[in-house]
Amino acid sequence: MNTALSLQHSDRPFLSAVSHHKALADFHEWETAQKTSLGNYCQISRKAFMNGADSEVAEQLSKRCIELGRDIETVLLNDQASRKGEYRKIAPITAGLPSFLTTHVIQAPSSILPWGDGRITRTSLGERRPYRPAMLHELLERVPSATLLLVPARLYDRVVADAGDKAGLTVARERFMKTDRVYALDMSTWGVAWLEPITRHDVTDEEGHKTLVRGQYTLEAFDESKNGAIFDLE
Repeated sequence: MNTALSLQHSDRPFLSAVSHHKALADFHEWETAQKTSLGNYCQISRKAFMNGADSEVAEQLSKRCIELGRDIETVLLNDQASRKGEYRKIAPITAGLPSFLTTHVIQAPSSILPWGDGRITRTSLGERRPYRPAMLHELLERVPSATLLLVPARLYDRVVADAGDKAGLTVARERFMKTDRVYALDMSTWGVAWLEPITRHDVTDEEGHKTLVRGQYTLEAFDESKNGAIFDLE
């Protein structure tokens, strides 16, 4: 099972740059740089396909691994809170990156920050503002240790020009996040913990023989104060 095929790819810059660890339980806990405890639920992402000839299985497996990596990148950068529903056996959901960012956030006045522990995510009431170079300059001044700027394709050229040649900073097009934002991340302060690494399972059900590709993972935030974001861009 080629896990690297799913995780490390130029169109998944966050997964390619983040450190990977092992989780020991559905609710994964860790200690932050401030010596406080945080936790996040492990979410399952999966892809399946019907089995055919060996050559077809290999091709489909490669495609589904790439799709799975894109799905996971989307989850980790999405506006979602950590939760596990007891009612109707709702599967655990991992908190996305915006649920931890509180210190260096540039957003519309009507938007509401999260608590910063993953239990709720930020709330936008739909107010939008145009991107301005001053926003990026302020963000980079506030998070000088940022090593990765995640930028939607529509703003990429402008952000590259505005960011200049800051040493140690990579500007990356991010296809799998909302296009109303820019993230400035110190990648030494994030991790992804795996309860189940991406694994192949061969199963049989009423539809026939299938191959299932699945992983269970969660996002770790070790020091959100070294990170920031611009939200609510039109």
